[in-house]
Amino acid sequence: MNYSVFTSHYFTDWILTATTLVSLVISWTHRAHKQLFLIQIYIIASLFIDVLLTLTELLFPDDKLWMKINSITLNLYSILEIVLISLFISNAIGRASIRGLIKKLCAIYILLFISIWLYFPATVTLNLRHLFAIEGILITTFSLFYFYEIMHMGFSVEINKDSNFIAISGILFYFSASVPYYFSSSQELKLPANFFVLYDCINYAFYTILFLTFIKAYLCPALEPK
Repeated sequence: MNYSVFTSHYFTDWILTATTLVSLVISWTHRAHKQLFLIQIYIIASLFIDVLLTLTELLFPDDKLWMKINSITLNLYSILEIVLISLFISNAIGRASIRGLIKKLCAIYILLFISIWLYFPATVTLNLRHLFAIEGILITTFSLFYFYEIMHMGFSVEINKDSNFIAISGILFYFSASVPYYFSSSQELKLPANFFVLYDCINYAFYTILFLTFIKAYLCPALEPK
């Protein structure tokens, strides 16, 4: 077994796992937030992938085999991630034209991913971090659409009480911060291995902040049914 998995990222990955688990528990105990249902599905999927990859790394000491499983899993997760988040953000936006644009851009991203797999089958087992960067740009854009609508449509938002606002703020923070991370880490840079470990630690820390905002969103007062 590869026991180094327990300390390889200075416990930032375990802090993320614990935070994700807490967010799952809170999402269940505060499930009256019907508008956050897609976020709950996202939390469940994230925790499942996190545990799956940790167990895979622990049980398969062969780095090449683990990296292939890791890449396939993360590539599929990227598609699920952008679908869930784009639907959540579009549901929070009033204008049908913007909702339609978000869904079209999401579909283009998925088609791009599938096209690369079909034309370059070897990429199925590669970590396509440059595509993850594109995903980050798209989700950042979707989040900005939401804030644009708030500012220009005169919506009244209580920053500390609006669960959609808090969740989308966390989404905007993480995915905008992840863009330079994925673009730079996808390059063949001649840097020490510890440098990339540090990169991953920072990414885990940013992901932890994302799930903390989800916890805050669920702790907001639930909307009254209409």
